[in-house]
Amino acid sequence: MTTEKDFLFEDLLEIFEHMEKIHPNLFFHITKTRFEKELEKSKKNWDNLDIYEKNYELLRLNALIGDLHTVASPTIKSNETYPFRVGKFREGYFIRNCTTKSFADDNMFAQVLAVNNLDIDELKRIAKGIILY
Repeated sequence: MTTEKDFLFEDLLEIFEHMEKIHPNLFFHITKTRFEKELEKSKKNWDNLDIYEKNYELLRLNALIGDLHTVASPTIKSNETYPFRVGKFREGYFIRNCTTKSFADDNMFAQVLAVNNLDIDELKRIAKGIILY
């Protein structure tokens, strides 16, 4: 795998080829033919995407597989990632897992209403294509 700055389309192919080798039935929810067509769509514009858009494509393709236990890992490792995970509950979205104690001390179980000035409904719309559940 190459670095963040030069995440090549070949790297994307390598990820899914590896997943296909180790997964008992990677194409249970989507046919291999349809998945390959989606890969071709990604390939057409790949070189024009920035690292975040490439990772979005990786997650989008992973979501098409439809297997909650199979996750292709994105390459983004920057301080722009968030130090928490959000869980959906009947009452809304709440911070559940935190990566740092200091963040957890101040924010654990806080309700999330927006991120980067995007309200929850807008975030759900944006993330719909990359989140399985």
